[in-house]
Amino acid sequence: MTCLTNFFNKRLWLTVVLPALLITGCAHLDQQAVLTMDFFAVEQEHSSPIGLPVIRWKAAVSGGRGRISYEFRSRMQSVEMLEQRGSSPVWEWMPAKPGIYEVMVLARDEAGNEVDSGWSAPFYVDQPISRKSTIAVLPLENLSGEKAPLEQISSVMIKKLEDLGFHLLADERLETFRRRHRMRYVGGINSKLSQAMRDEAGVDACLITSLEAYQEKYPPQVALIARLVQTGREPAIVWMDSVGMTGEDAPGLLGLGRIKNPEKLAARAAGRLIDSLSARLENVQHGDEQPFVSRSLPGNGARQLTGPQGVKRRYLPKDFFRSPAVDPGKVYRVAVVPFFDLAVRKYAGRIMALHFVKELHQRANLVVVEPGLVREELFRFRAVMAAGPSLAITDLLTSEQSLGVDLVLSGKVFDYQGEIGTAKVDFSVQVFEKYSREVVFASTTYAAGDQGVFFFNVGRVRSAHNLSDEMTRAAVTTMMSP
Repeated sequence: MTCLTNFFNKRLWLTVVLPALLITGCAHLDQQAVLTMDFFAVEQEHSSPIGLPVIRWKAAVSGGRGRISYEFRSRMQSVEMLEQRGSSPVWEWMPAKPGIYEVMVLARDEAGNEVDSGWSAPFYVDQPISRKSTIAVLPLENLSGEKAPLEQISSVMIKKLEDLGFHLLADERLETFRRRHRMRYVGGINSKLSQAMRDEAGVDACLITSLEAYQEKYPPQVALIARLVQTGREPAIVWMDSVGMTGEDAPGLLGLGRIKNPEKLAARAAGRLIDSLSARLENVQHGDEQPFVSRSLPGNGARQLTGPQGVKRRYLPKDFFRSPAVDPGKVYRVAVVPFFDLAVRKYAGRIMALHFVKELHQRANLVVVEPGLVREELFRFRAVMAAGPSLAITDLLTSEQSLGVDLVLSGKVFDYQGEIGTAKVDFSVQVFEKYSREVVFASTTYAAGDQGVFFFNVGRVRSAHNLSDEMTRAAVTTMMSP
């Protein structure tokens, strides 16, 4: 139950009343031509497929000349989104994802008189997953290309989750479910398994973790990418983060900060990832707490996607194309397909796709489809991508009979190395749009970990994971910047 649900149960009418701002600018006009407005939430209608509220807002306007038109807008993380435009004064709002929102409406008559409500006070829309929800921790997917202690890393994550008070599905029940449904793939979840998990095992969400890199020889290296996916008819990503660490990240005075034991490094990386998940779910409101509060969403510090100013120049695409059709204020549903792999590094294409899923998920106006669903659809259509996705495959994924997405992101990985020597990453990306059936964004990006580093290795990026993190963030920021 979301905080907004609790609030509507207490106060059904006039949830938010916003002051009218008269922008007619002419005092001598007929008073009947002056627009005045009340803007308020009427009621919560029902829940969306992913458990978020659908809220009905209404603008009550008096005065004006002729027909009145309305523009309803929302704002989250400084991203302003046009939600609805037309003659209807009623807006049934389905938030794309949890977070802190502000809303407003602008009304305009045929004579050009306008009035807007101003932005509402910030209020929080909860995700339906909390620490009390039942979470299934899937076995780690090994994308490192090396033999790694997967069970040991998974045990560290489970132990920390239990210590933090999370309610986990017992290992025996999870293994019984996997055997019954012949569930071998653990890098994602499709709709059938997602619904079965909820119905048969009472699972509210599953934690999916991929081991991107693992190196035992000095300096040891570990990289993990994880996401929490809500189960049900349409599995949805609730949280996603990653961590990449090497034993040389913080040597400190006399090298006392070096980590030589790969198992110790893996445990530290796994713990940091669970801390990120815990911080995300700590923002869940409970009981009688005031839902209309202003506070920051837990994020990833300097890695939080805040705009072009947060991206270092050396990670920006070397060249790019962006169509005017890309609207930074529009809500898009996006599917990311595995990149075509031209690198020597095994699984580089799948790893790069996961980095983009994570960075796209950070954007307020982008809803990223669970990769397991994308994989399911590609198998269903027997799609073979010898050199990346074709226009025909894009048409399938954007169709209403399939995923019904607005954008399909794909690309090619030319280089991905970080285990030996200097970290280097080289990739290209392209984004197809549903209605125009054209590429609306394309870029090429390459960088090395020692690029722009001159003195004492200050600023050196030692792993391909952290280099990819910065580069994908820069590419997504370039694509979605105003």
